[in-house]
Amino acid sequence: LLEALSMHSDEITELLLEEMDVPRELVVRVLRRAAIHEGFVPVLLGAALRNRGIPALLNAIVAYLPSPADLGAVSGCCPATGDAVSHPASPEAPLGAMVFKTVHFSTGDLSFVRLYSGAIESGSAVYNPRLGRHERVGRIFLMHAGSREAIERASAGQIIACMGLKKSTTGDSLCQKSAPILYGTATFAEPVISVAVEPRSAKDRDRLGEVLGIIAREDPTFRACTDPETGQTLISGMGELHLEVIAHRLRDEFGLELLTGKPRVAYRQTLRAPARIESRHIKQTGGSGQYAVAHVDFEPIEGEAIDFVDKIKGGKIRAEFLVSLEKGIRDYCQSGGRRGARIQGVRATCFDGKMHDVDSSQIAFYTCGVQAMRQAEERAGLRLLEPIMRVVVTAVEEHTGAVVGDISSRRGTVTSIDDEGRDKRVSARIPLSELAAYATSLRNITSGRGSYTMEPAGYEEVPPQILEKAEL
Repeated sequence: LLEALSMHSDEITELLLEEMDVPRELVVRVLRRAAIHEGFVPVLLGAALRNRGIPALLNAIVAYLPSPADLGAVSGCCPATGDAVSHPASPEAPLGAMVFKTVHFSTGDLSFVRLYSGAIESGSAVYNPRLGRHERVGRIFLMHAGSREAIERASAGQIIACMGLKKSTTGDSLCQKSAPILYGTATFAEPVISVAVEPRSAKDRDRLGEVLGIIAREDPTFRACTDPETGQTLISGMGELHLEVIAHRLRDEFGLELLTGKPRVAYRQTLRAPARIESRHIKQTGGSGQYAVAHVDFEPIEGEAIDFVDKIKGGKIRAEFLVSLEKGIRDYCQSGGRRGARIQGVRATCFDGKMHDVDSSQIAFYTCGVQAMRQAEERAGLRLLEPIMRVVVTAVEEHTGAVVGDISSRRGTVTSIDDEGRDKRVSARIPLSELAAYATSLRNITSGRGSYTMEPAGYEEVPPQILEKAEL
């Protein structure tokens, strides 16, 4: 350390050459200057679990890291024009602040704010340029670990916690409308792993959405959504440990009992071959009957669309009945037929049919459409399709072989291996059903030095040997 600092201090160099002790005060002063201006990064060891090294860390923050006065004005931009703007780090300057953390309490969200310029008073109004509206600051606190100290005013350079901000979230800027400044939107990594959660009771189900919304406001790297295809509630985060912590919070802080598991894969289906269907829905009862006859050609097509073609001539089926016929076909495809996996990539061409002046109705032709698609499924058969993901893995060269081998074990296909600086970038196509806990597996085989991204790349037919094990 002293040899490194001697490159930035003649005093330390002279003392070392004369083999004299270097005073601690000189080391601290030079190290602070080097950390602020020369790119030095102090590294300390410790263990938070046993509170080892935490006081030293806090003392190092005070001793070595820059104060607002050391850094000067923090640059932002004008929300309207995008021009660079900065306010002096002074209490007299216009307000410039950023919300960098949000914590939920039963009495309301607590927003942690760093003041770059100006001042905030309890009960005052601040302007949020992202929302384009004012927000009222309720109470202001100085935070001392788990305790709070209420204050009436905070000024440039301070870190405070505010109550009363209703819509402002992590990454938002706070300023005056007369002197707007935007410090840039915080960017957060996209989640890399998802888990399906299910409440144990109806009471917990009613609260689950509200609680997940609270956690999402606190943690921008956390996502929660309902899969439109499977109906499962999915929570997504930066790793298995991240989601384990979330699950513990749901149980311990909010009292929710949840079951967790792998997300179900949203399989799809399509026709194996064309089929010509004559669908007849004819029922006679005491009153008005039901009468609908439709001749429909079904054929598989590329893509995810359900394409309905009207080739009826001579008004054999009225337009409103054709709409109901099409809806019946579409609804059956949406329901997924016998397997329950949505049907896609089908063209239905109605070229002939019959209707009755009295007994035909929209309900009759809707039922006729459902029957037509069901008969097409029975006659032509359906191929089960699974979602394929385009995965790009970046790792050091020595781990490339292990990465490729793991991809092959997951029924994946490597499409390219390229250089990315000193690392290798492996691109592959892997079935989504094989990517459960991939983040953990990649961390293990690359000693924590690999990363990956993935995005949907379409659907492919499930191999026969996998078909029996597919969880629909």
